[in-house]
Order: sequence, then C-alpha cells, then structure tokens
Amino acid sequence: MSETDKWWVIDKEEEISITKMDIHICTICSKEFSSERALKQHLRDKHGHEEEFKNKKGIMGPKQNGRIINYILGAFLFFFGLPFTLVPFMMLSDGVIDPDYPFESLFMIVFSIPFLMAGLFVQLFGLKVISGGVR
Repeated sequence: MSETDKWWVIDKEEEISITKMDIHICTICSKEFSSERALKQHLRDKHGHEEEFKNKKGIMGPKQNGRIINYILGAFLFFFGLPFTLVPFMMLSDGVIDPDYPFESLFMIVFSIPFLMAGLFVQLFGLKVISGGVR
C-alpha cells in the first residue's frame, strides 16, 4: 500500500494551507473548504467532475472501464453459441429427420433439443455481457 492510498495522511503543503486557514470555495455551490484536497473531493462527489480524475491512459474515462472487453467477449459468446442453436435446423436440412421413420426422427428431435437450449443460453449470456447486465 503506497502513501498516496492512505487518505488520512496529510501532505506538508496541505498542512501548511490548513494552518494558514486558507479557504477554498466551490465555484458551483459556494461552499467553503479548508484544503484543496477537500474541495476536489467535494467536486467529484457532489458535482460529478470526472475530467480531473480520468484514467492514466487518458482515452477511456472512468465509466468505460472494460466496455470494449465486454463487447469482444459478448460477441465471442454469441457466435460460439450459434452453431449449437442451429443443430436442429442443420439436422433438418441434412435429411436426418424423415417422416418415413417416425421413431428415429422423434429421437433426433429430442436429441437436438438440449443443443438448442444450451446454444440459446450461451447466446443470451453473450448478449447480456454486451449490454452490461452481467457484472
């Protein structure tokens, strides 16, 4: 744990500003604060100024952490589940389900239902990952 992570540690210049009784005023709500750090905390918490607290990358803001990863993972899951969802239709187009053989056709339909269900589940999960519903 670094020293910057300790919120209770006060810097030397901040200690000097507190002892000098500098007053920092919020430009939005005119509330007074004893230190610059308290003013920044107030701006972030009450007024939502995130531009001062962006990621080190500078491109992605705090609300977009991992969103690109979610899109890629969700698309992968969606397309991974697609062949499983299409198993009954592939069997139908292949001629495996034939009305001349009703018991074998019924068996193949029942056999393909779990593939259909599992494929739909994986696709639904992929869509939820893309939309951000799964955290």
